[in-house]
Amino acid sequence: MLVAARSVQGIGGATLLAIGPALLSEVLQGRQRSFALAVFGSVAGFAMAFGPMFGGMLISVRGWRLIFLVNVPGCPHPSAGPVVRS
Repeated sequence: MLVAARSVQGIGGATLLAIGPALLSEVLQGRQRSFALAVFGSVAGFAMAFGPMFGGMLISVRGWRLIFLVNVPGCPHPSAGPVVRS
């Protein structure tokens, strides 16, 4: 069950990384588009660079079970996201 859930999570993450910039480019114009793409790229890069390091530190300090507690608050419901108005 855990492997299946991780597979679905991986597919969702890959989809977000592929479709996210395209959606931002379609919805926003001019400076807003540039700013949104810069923030998207910065956050994605930061997460890819420091996420594994942070996870490794948590595991070494508190054990592998802590990772599950950290992920729950880091995943808010999509309806809690920002609203883009045109």
